[in-house]
Amino acid sequence: MIKKNLIFFMSDFSSGGAGNSILKLCLNLPSKEYNISIISLGKCSYSKVFKKKKINVYELQKKRLFFSIRDLSKLLKNKIKKDCKNILISNIHYNNIILAILAKKIDNLKIILVERTPLEELNIFFSIKDFFKKKIIRFLIHFSYPLADIIIVNSKGIKNGFPNILKKKIKVIYPPAIINTLKLKKLDKNSENFKAVCFSRLSIEKNLDCAIKSFNHLKNINISLTIYGNGNQKEKLVKLVNSLSLKNKISFKKHTNNVTKEMKKFNILISPSFFEGCSNSIIEALNNDLVVIASNCPGGNKEILSNGRSGELFITNNEYDLSLKIKKVIKNFINYKYKYRNYRHKLENFSLRKNVKNYTKIFNSV
Repeated sequence: MIKKNLIFFMSDFSSGGAGNSILKLCLNLPSKEYNISIISLGKCSYSKVFKKKKINVYELQKKRLFFSIRDLSKLLKNKIKKDCKNILISNIHYNNIILAILAKKIDNLKIILVERTPLEELNIFFSIKDFFKKKIIRFLIHFSYPLADIIIVNSKGIKNGFPNILKKKIKVIYPPAIINTLKLKKLDKNSENFKAVCFSRLSIEKNLDCAIKSFNHLKNINISLTIYGNGNQKEKLVKLVNSLSLKNKISFKKHTNNVTKEMKKFNILISPSFFEGCSNSIIEALNNDLVVIASNCPGGNKEILSNGRSGELFITNNEYDLSLKIKKVIKNFINYKYKYRNYRHKLENFSLRKNVKNYTKIFNSV
């Protein structure tokens, strides 16, 4: 059997959701069928792990892909094998635009674009600069994405946001958020100690302001909130907590790589983002038997929570509606837990086994 040659490209192989998904996939693809290479624009945090599995890692040591096109083109041409199928897998639309165009200039190279963010996020602006930047990106996506052989998205919500002309090329593959489905514990009907948590990058699009402000309506209710994560909004969020006199209810902790272990300390997960692809933290929370309260934003939240049947959806960026949903859950907490447990069988859609199976099917068909 002639092995297929897979080349994964990403600007930043860090401990985020996209990097973790690629790591899990690469480590579990059958080595008898694939030669795998990793190209990272910057430093690859997982290089030692990849190399142990005899996966070649190439670090371009650049900050911007645009200024690395020549080096990347040369590297790709050197990696192409004439006697087998060569597939380049690109992640995140900033990279996808350039690589879709570049791949079509290289002989015997197929290109798969992976999109983990709903295109609707390009309609959400946080500044004038952001407005013009996203307008340009939207134009370039409509020009470059038709060049792809296949487009992979991680939720049906993302697929629905694409133009109809591209939908024939799109395949939905959910992220490998779950390795093993956890066994459920017996519910404690006397529990009145409610602990909510957010696992999130502290950036503007994650809209943690909304979660914090909702607790301003919950001062007389026995519930706390812990926010795990790093990011450029940390100082602003701490000031907001202090200005609302919520220091006794809301605390911050650094990003953790062991989300599953930390989740066991909590019973409610809050996800207030302006947009989400397919949130790993929501899936992991369901697996850990937490009640999930998430924004009804563009992307995969509605899909993961079965349109509100396996978790609560609140109006995006509406702190008051979020506070009402929290009160509603706390009031009938045990009943909600039993209700949401009826949908645990759907967690199989987000398993590592199914993720690898679906990717393998695509690699064999492209």
